[in-house]
Amino acid sequence: MIVLIVLIGLFSGVVTAGGLFSLITSVGVINRYADVSDTPEYVFVYEEFIIIGATVANVMYVLGFHVNVGIVGCIIFGLISGIFIGTFLISLAETMKGLPIFIHRAGAGAGLGFIVASVAAGKALGQLLYYLYMY
Repeated sequence: MIVLIVLIGLFSGVVTAGGLFSLITSVGVINRYADVSDTPEYVFVYEEFIIIGATVANVMYVLGFHVNVGIVGCIIFGLISGIFIGTFLISLAETMKGLPIFIHRAGAGAGLGFIVASVAAGKALGQLLYYLYMY
């Protein structure tokens, strides 16, 4: 029975990662993310880690694994995941041309760096609060 659950979790993770990867790739977010971070030679690594991360997380969720990392681990994980999600959303918005429209309507051409940093910090703080208090 446990083998069946492991296989279901593994295949669900593969399907989930494949769907997420297809969406990200079709929009071109990974390439934009690599361009912004000046690491275009690591696009393959970004793609692999997204697939591996979604698969492992899904298997852990299906099997009910709990990893006790303590408060320091929650802080580190919250900051890292918040930074990733914040920069990922900014790359997605920029790829979809949402950020230039927002900047034009808000009249914030000179404050672009502040807007980007605020979005990233807000997402990081949100992840941190989620994992410290709600998880």
